[in-house]
Amino acid sequence: LAILDAEVAGTARPLLARAMLTLIAAAERGVAGQGAGGELRSRVHALNILRHLFLDTTLAKEVAAFIPDALILTIKGFAADSWAVRNSSTLCFSVLLNRAMGGGTKRMSFTPGEFFLRYPTLCPGLLARLAVATANLEPGNGANAGQEEMHPELQPVLVLLSNLAPSQHVRDDLAHLAAFVPPVR
Repeated sequence: LAILDAEVAGTARPLLARAMLTLIAAAERGVAGQGAGGELRSRVHALNILRHLFLDTTLAKEVAAFIPDALILTIKGFAADSWAVRNSSTLCFSVLLNRAMGGGTKRMSFTPGEFFLRYPTLCPGLLARLAVATANLEPGNGANAGQEEMHPELQPVLVLLSNLAPSQHVRDDLAHLAAFVPPVR
């Protein structure tokens, strides 16, 4: 954290960008060649480091560009086989949700239009995670056909969507939220 903070503020910060991309990749796949359990440990450590980077107020502006990828990563982590990855994903998701909604003590209310304009790559990723999470809820689909068990990724997606504020311009919200309605129904 201190090394990344040492880069000159207001510049491109190439070290921070490279570190964030490397940490997101490590949190998703782990780092190969780490011995027994090493990939799992590297995923957990990467998620915890990401959480601390997103918590750091001095880096808040610079790490904001990585919020969409990190949010999708942590949502996927809710369905991990390992408790440690699920736990780290939950902690990181909490921080990311707070950051995505304005962070700090003064949390802002974003309408769906404002939120997806701010994070345009997040909408397709959320829709993909929602489709995965609701696939088994439809009768006759998936390996657990007829079983109405909630997929672990459903809860964080719905929590994120529930944090969005209603808009005074309903047409704007309908355009952004229309794709989310069929999987949830």
